[in-house]
Amino acid sequence: MCTRQDGWEDLKIAVISKRLAGEPATPDAWHERSRPSAGMVLAFAMIAAAKTFRRSWRPRWRRLGVTAFAGVHAVGDGAKWIWKTVDRCLTGCRQTLDIYHACEHLATCAERIFGEGTDEKRTAFERGRGLLLAAGWAGVCGWVGELLGVADEAERERRRPATEKRMWYFAAHAGRLDYAGNLASGRVIDNGAVEGQAKTLGLRLKRRGARWV
Repeated sequence: MCTRQDGWEDLKIAVISKRLAGEPATPDAWHERSRPSAGMVLAFAMIAAAKTFRRSWRPRWRRLGVTAFAGVHAVGDGAKWIWKTVDRCLTGCRQTLDIYHACEHLATCAERIFGEGTDEKRTAFERGRGLLLAAGWAGVCGWVGELLGVADEAERERRRPATEKRMWYFAAHAGRLDYAGNLASGRVIDNGAVEGQAKTLGLRLKRRGARWV
């Protein structure tokens, strides 16, 4: 969106919620489990640079009475500014890469190799998602190994660019892929609360003809 003073800036959103742990779940049943409703939700947003937005985090946590972050669970997409902010402001918290953003990268890789809408693409994606949920970073490595484990050298080299790009992506989040551990502890593995806020606020702020100062 375009702001009058500073040109193009993006909308940054964060959500703090307090939620009891849910029932333990296995990776196979991750999408079927029910989760307790949040007892408290605080959403805040800003059209600003990441550094400016980051300064608002700690004061909000202090007002909620939270000064130690070992019991905090941060879930976000792959944006670098998010995890830089989490490392600085929520030092020592548990971190998880949103499962849906992670799966988007698996799906893109499978599509690049097998083509859009093919049975092979769907099978490869489901295999990758299962390994990711069950084993995290090790699962991603195993999946890529399977994709590159073809006898034909030309085909293997054709697949390599797609797999290498995903490996670099997931390597940057290797410590944020413990989905099996989160599910076993009843924790969330997606940032649906933020996505919902992004859709609502985005529609309000990006209305046709709207100007923001």
